[in-house]
Amino acid sequence: MRPGSLGSAAMLTQSKDFLSEQVSALLAPCWPKPDPAAVCAAMDEVFRQADASWEARRRGVDYLRTAPVAACASGCGWCCHQQLGVSVPEAVRLAAHVASRPDAERQAFEHRLATTDQRTRGLTTLERAKARVACAFLGVDGRCMVYAVRPLRCRGVYSIDRDFCIACYEDLDAMREKLKQGSLKAVFLDTPSRIYDSALSGVIDVMHRHAVKAAVALEMVAAVHTLVRDPDLGRRWLAGRAPEASLHLKPEGP
Repeated sequence: MRPGSLGSAAMLTQSKDFLSEQVSALLAPCWPKPDPAAVCAAMDEVFRQADASWEARRRGVDYLRTAPVAACASGCGWCCHQQLGVSVPEAVRLAAHVASRPDAERQAFEHRLATTDQRTRGLTTLERAKARVACAFLGVDGRCMVYAVRPLRCRGVYSIDRDFCIACYEDLDAMREKLKQGSLKAVFLDTPSRIYDSALSGVIDVMHRHAVKAAVALEMVAAVHTLVRDPDLGRRWLAGRAPEASLHLKPEGP
């Protein structure tokens, strides 16, 4: 677990580089009259290009020579018990995925979203991590059930020490104190985080230009649960309506 990283309000910080501009170019044609289906298709391409950027980098000779090996593996899931910030287009894509599933699967997703939202709505980043509540999309086998459309912040988290992640899950306060004292260092790869944050910056750039009131960090479960219950709300958010404050990410504070 990377304490607070997935839920950081800094996820809305904009930066300019090749990938962020490429992502902006992919999404911008969906406006000024955004159709959720078109935005979902564009987000799929955003995911594909961001994944391709990371794959190209991780297979480079220089990176292979110098970078530590990630410990993350299918079925791990220790980082999937914390607050997750998403942009409106990411939330819309997730809700569309839920809506597209066969009835039994869709109903199971809706139940998991409702249950998790009830337990976690309004919690701060720290409170959410301490609650040890699994992501609504984490399967009992520890695998992501929406892997193909998972948010960009999820894609960018790579740990090199599984035991560190388990220890954060089991006793977050103790691990935070060790990090603060400098007796322990976080064990996450910077390169994938930078790549996927760059892609997210491109998404946010488009929202700032075309739907500034909706360019906010949303708590994933609360936002997707709300969109599943009111499918047309996604269209209104994309057009510029501000999501209600109860759906916003709630940082830990000073």
